[in-house]
Amino acid sequence: MKKCLKNKTTLKRKFKYLVRELDLEYYNTSIVYQTLIDNLSYTFSLDVPTMFYDKNPNFYDSLILNVSFLYGKDNVNKYLNKKEN
Repeated sequence: MKKCLKNKTTLKRKFKYLVRELDLEYYNTSIVYQTLIDNLSYTFSLDVPTMFYDKNPNFYDSLILNVSFLYGKDNVNKYLNKKEN
């Protein structure tokens, strides 16, 4: 599904899958947004147990609205190479 995020065209995918661990089984809902800016691919994803997602889907769908983009390769490289004090 084509969506806009911060004035950028993105591809949004939402799907559900079964998780099995030892004696535990539950479904996860995955929400993925992906876009291409200046030959850089940006992917944002959220995985949440479906039992929580179904109780408040608007909350989880709106979390992506807090995303910000770093524009330009120079800004990305500066951010990635920044040293923690």
